[in-house]
Amino acid sequence: MNYKKYNRILIFTSIIIVFIVSILNYIIDPYAVFNQYKFFNETKPCIDKNHRFSKIPALKLYNKDVIAIWVGSSKTWEGSNEEYESKILGGNVKNLAISGSTFEESIIMAKNAMMLHPEIKTIYLGLDFFRFQKTINAEAEKLRQIKSLTIEKEELLPLILSLNTFNDSVKTIIKNAKQFFKKQKEIQYEYGYEKRYNKRIFHRFEASINKYYIDYYQNYDLDDSKFDELQEFIKYTEARGVNVVFFTTTMHIAERILIYNTNNMPNFYKFKQKLADIQPYYDFALINEYTTEEIKPDIQNWRDSVHPSSILRKKMTDKLFLNNSDFGIYITKNNVMQVITKDNINFENYIKINPEIIEKVREWSK
Repeated sequence: MNYKKYNRILIFTSIIIVFIVSILNYIIDPYAVFNQYKFFNETKPCIDKNHRFSKIPALKLYNKDVIAIWVGSSKTWEGSNEEYESKILGGNVKNLAISGSTFEESIIMAKNAMMLHPEIKTIYLGLDFFRFQKTINAEAEKLRQIKSLTIEKEELLPLILSLNTFNDSVKTIIKNAKQFFKKQKEIQYEYGYEKRYNKRIFHRFEASINKYYIDYYQNYDLDDSKFDELQEFIKYTEARGVNVVFFTTTMHIAERILIYNTNNMPNFYKFKQKLADIQPYYDFALINEYTTEEIKPDIQNWRDSVHPSSILRKKMTDKLFLNNSDFGIYITKNNVMQVITKDNINFENYIKINPEIIEKVREWSK
């Protein structure tokens, strides 16, 4: 047998396959690393799968000035519209929030961004109550992962050559092809895209409550050291002329009741008080007409119990950028206790009128 011939064929075939995979992954860009947005990859259904390892490389390749960034978890990322936000501020805004991000990851992400784009003037930092607990082992591993993602060690080549990326590239092509032939627009960054999720809204609420109960609230332990880390981060940014605007991420009444059912209300209010001791902030985790919206198929403001829709997310942006929204309250040392007292009264009144939701959340928690 002519083994040399077969070896040459094997090597040539392998090179062709690697070439096709890498070129397709680069052109389709399923995770928006290379900022490729064409008619055949405009919608990116897999964009949130590799946030932790793709957002910093994407920012490094972004050759325009960035005036502001978002950092935080999926509560900060979901429903964001960079085009709309950039238009308001008159400069490029990038959302670097990571799905499943820890508080520590958000800080590291912000510092990396400032190194890559020293022209950044404002950081919008989303603070989650559930993330201010003592770091567990799984989250410590995530922290180690993102710490290894230094500016000098970005692994773009493995991302391009990855068969997993190739699989997501194919999914991206199929998704866009379906939209093209159906003559539908479902661009992921366009406000209002969440309607497609609402057919299974009750399942989504149940699943999110169950996850947050198991992963965060059943054994919640508020970590005071995180407030010290936040204070140090603000000093770090001030020394570089960067303004930090932070805000408490919003939550549906179902998540608030989960906090209540797990006896974490004292920790919840302590969290808000300690933030006010550091600097004024915007509070979106309050009882109001938006956070108490009825859970129903045509729900407007929520994807599930923890993630706002793009409609409500836009109201958050308008409050933070323009201060012209009726959603959210500006909290200072002087008014924090007044707001907490009023909010607690509103919460108590709500559960008196709607006692059934307490049992529903307890049922979802099992």
